[in-house]
Amino acid sequence: MTDQCPREVVTSLLKLSPSCDSAALAMWEVTLSQPHTLEKVLREVLSKLQDQRLRRMFSSSTEDTCIHHLALLASSDITSEEFAGLYKVQRYLRRPSLVLLSLVLRGLVTLSQRPETAGKMLVLLPDIMETQQDASTDNKMKALLVFRNVMGRMKRKEASPTALQLVEKLLPLFDDESSQLRELSICLFKDVIQMVVGNDKQQMKKNVRRSLLPLFFHMSDQSESVAKDPTA
Repeated sequence: MTDQCPREVVTSLLKLSPSCDSAALAMWEVTLSQPHTLEKVLREVLSKLQDQRLRRMFSSSTEDTCIHHLALLASSDITSEEFAGLYKVQRYLRRPSLVLLSLVLRGLVTLSQRPETAGKMLVLLPDIMETQQDASTDNKMKALLVFRNVMGRMKRKEASPTALQLVEKLLPLFDDESSQLRELSICLFKDVIQMVVGNDKQQMKKNVRRSLLPLFFHMSDQSESVAKDPTA
């Protein structure tokens, strides 16, 4: 239905604030997880949000900003520089509610699968990194998928500073209760340690040395995929 009638779907969705209840949040998350229809949906959202009579859609201006920025991110009419400038003004990911964080990360996971969109997301990575300290397992998984998709599209020189910061955040995840999160964090660690250049290499070597003992213990992890040597 979303593919054939995006306008009707969006009209229905915009009547439901994601923070209203779990059912509303679930509907938004399902919609934002569909790569083949997401662009159409966000175009409709952007069109409606630009209507002055409807500019306040949800219960908070932060939610409005969140959906608006996701729609802008998907648009081919805005450049990486323009999007970065808009985000730096409001930085809605600095102190998001748990509901808002879940919703944004779901949309970003889907959008980051597209090379042209992933390239605009560099400005978001530092704030996404900072949201992970007290995040749920589900949100941590989403965040790591965003990092994997975005950094996989970046040149090493561009990715190097972020890679250096990210390894510090990945180390504690090696001991997470979720085997999926442990596996994803170790795999991402393996990728990012190869992204540093220049002066960042020396600091990365120190971080790698710190990781050797935790990685050694995980060679006997109950999850077979986690137990594989990630440095092989």
